[in-house]
Amino acid sequence: MMERQKQKQYGILISGDELVELKRHAYDILECPGLHKRIQKYHGDKPFQFTFEELRWLVSVLDAVLTDPNGYPCIEHDPWKVEYVPTSDERCETCKQLYDRLNEEEDKIWDSQKGAHCDE
Repeated sequence: MMERQKQKQYGILISGDELVELKRHAYDILECPGLHKRIQKYHGDKPFQFTFEELRWLVSVLDAVLTDPNGYPCIEHDPWKVEYVPTSDERCETCKQLYDRLNEEEDKIWDSQKGAHCDE
């Protein structure tokens, strides 16, 4: 946990239906200990704080969700079940919007980090 606190944090506000979809697909990512619990506790009332690595992993997870060959997986964690719906479903559309937004943020951060390293 201390390592995450030392890394630069990036705040991204996620609320409404996007927050529902984020919570639906945020689960334990071994490379991001504690991220799942932080997301589940998040209420969307202020920007969520990610490290760059957490954001990259989350974008990767959403990419995998959106490219699932079975359709869009609507995961219910309690009880644990998965229902696949067509990618035209509004939940999938919302997840795609969230993915696009987070992916854009990731690209901006990456570009700014590259620029910072070139200036050194």
